[in-house]
Amino acid sequence: MWTTLHLLTVIPAFIVFGVVAYFIGLWLKDKSETIKLIPIQVIAAIITILEIIKQVRSIVMGYDLANLPLYYCSLFVFLYPTMALTKGKYKNHIRNLTLCSGVALLTLMIIMPDIIYSSSAIENFFNDFNDFHTVIFHNLVILGTFLIFSLNLYEINPNHDYLQVILFYFSFCVIVAPIANLTHVNFHNFYKNNLDAVEVIRQQWVVNLGAFWGQTCYVLVATVLTVGLSVFIYFLLSKTIKLKKYFSNKRNKK
Repeated sequence: MWTTLHLLTVIPAFIVFGVVAYFIGLWLKDKSETIKLIPIQVIAAIITILEIIKQVRSIVMGYDLANLPLYYCSLFVFLYPTMALTKGKYKNHIRNLTLCSGVALLTLMIIMPDIIYSSSAIENFFNDFNDFHTVIFHNLVILGTFLIFSLNLYEINPNHDYLQVILFYFSFCVIVAPIANLTHVNFHNFYKNNLDAVEVIRQQWVVNLGAFWGQTCYVLVATVLTVGLSVFIYFLLSKTIKLKKYFSNKRNKK
């Protein structure tokens, strides 16, 4: 799942993002939360502009349902602008969901970047707007994830947040899965699976259980895995943040 082009572009990008986020975190360490949010607001603005251009182009060229923002990564189209603008008692809910989703994307990018965007998207980066959008969009999300972490724009509360994480991603699945199967557009792999080995299993279920029940079982398993992965990511995230606070407090005592 790692191609030569991914090795040459993704790894250097992650290193640059980590370094940039680290120094921005140091630079804005003692600034107000309003100032710390500016980098996130810039990313949110770029993501929004890119999405508007994408949707307008699709409408002009004859709308393709595959351009509907109903993929897992499409969540960031809504999460980043909401995070950039939300204040008050709900801000931490949005921030935690944005961070959790970002870490999930980062994890998948580390494991199998080719499933997030293909090597052909990298090759055609300067020649095709959709490929340009795909690469820029996902890298902006990854940069934003590093920034949320380095700027401490989160407040983890495991006793409350697990239910929130479960409800959020379960709601996403409940909305997207029926649309994917009714339109035959593969939103979030709910219609078929991009991994050949898993797709073989789905097809076997359809053959053995019938089209309706076989596909229903596949969608249910995909939903459980989506929610389960998100909960697991949040669990690892909460532990990582606890360690970060522990070492930070230890340095401050010295």
